[in-house]
This record gives sequence, C-alpha cells and structure tokens, in this order.
Amino acid sequence: MLCDQRASIGSGVDGAMAEYMKIPADLAFKLPPNVAGNDRMAIAEPAACAIRAVLEQSRVRVGDRVLVSGPGAIGQLTLWMAKLQGAFVIVSGTGEDEERLACAKALGADRVVSGAEALDKAVRETDGGVDVAFECAGAPASLYACVGALRKKGILSQVGLYGGPIRRLRSATQREDPPGTSCWASWRRESWMVWTGSSAGDFPSRIGRRRLPYWKKRRGSNTC
Repeated sequence: MLCDQRASIGSGVDGAMAEYMKIPADLAFKLPPNVAGNDRMAIAEPAACAIRAVLEQSRVRVGDRVLVSGPGAIGQLTLWMAKLQGAFVIVSGTGEDEERLACAKALGADRVVSGAEALDKAVRETDGGVDVAFECAGAPASLYACVGALRKKGILSQVGLYGGPIRRLRSATQREDPPGTSCWASWRRESWMVWTGSSAGDFPSRIGRRRLPYWKKRRGSNTC
C-alpha cells in the first residue's frame, strides 16, 4: 500500500506543467537526441504504471490468461505489455467503450467484451477463471468483476485509482510472494524501452493520436 502522505509532482505537488521545476538530480532523466520532442515520451508515466503492474508485480508469463478491465489509456498499455509477455488477454469495458474496445482489438487483444454478461461468458470459457486480472478503470464495479473473474490463487492487480472508498474484498492470493520493487525500476526499464524503440516504445504508432493544447487537457483526458 502507498503511504497516505505520499506526494508526487502533479499529485500533491504543484508544477507538473511548468516550463522549469527544481527536483533532485537523481529523479531527472536526460533525453537522448533521438527521442527529444518525440511523441513516445507522452506515454512515459502511464507506461511505467503498466510495466510495474505487468512485468514487476504480477509477472505475467507466456500462456497466462489475463483480464484487463477498463480499456482506457492505462488499460491499453497494460494490454500491450501483457501481449508482449505472451498472454491470452481479454479486455472488458462498458457500452460506452466501443471505440476503445476496437482499439484494444487492433492492439492484439484476443477477445474484447462489453458488459457484465459478456464478461461472465468469456470467463467461463477460460475453464476456471483468469490467472491475472488488472483493474484499470478505477471503478468499484470493475474491481468486483475482476475478483469474480479470478481462478483460485489468481492475482489481482489494482492499477486504476479510485475517487472514494470501496468495500472490503476477500484477499486474492498470489502464486508466490513477489520480490520487493521500487518505482525506480519501472521508470528506468520504461525509459530504456522507449528510448531504444523497443516494442513498448512503438506503442504510440499503433494507435490513433491527436495533439491538443494544454488548455484542452480535460477534453484530451475524456477522449482517452
């Protein structure tokens, strides 16, 4: 669990959109010429979240059956990372997610479903439930659906953020205790993947993208 007093730039600390900001030197990453000003860097922070969830915490393996609940930007990146690991991935959304689910299918999702009934059917066909469920919507209903989709001793990975409290859930037992990791591992791994143009860094070219000025940030966020 994160510390209740934890703060980061843009969340608890102002200045994320400032032209200049004073930060500790070990938190700064110098961009190589080949990516400076490149669209790849737009996915730096969300990609770090997906890398930490898929590669470091849940450690998705080849052949794992994975559910990604919530086809927004974080969900799409989580799908992308899971597919790179060789997983069979189901992406679920709601009736309002038609375009996002189409994007997930284009990114390689093995199955996309809309609504609780369709998700239940897809889970039943996995013969026991999914091995790993990533909750990427930040919605209680999505979380409960993830728990219900897990096989026995499956892994529940909470990626989305909630705006309020949720009721307590039964624990989801992991296949084994993962080694301790810090956010630095995600950032450094993500930076290398993006800078070197690896499959993860190729993510922006696989989806439609639109540039918007800062004052239209809310519109851009809603579009994602």
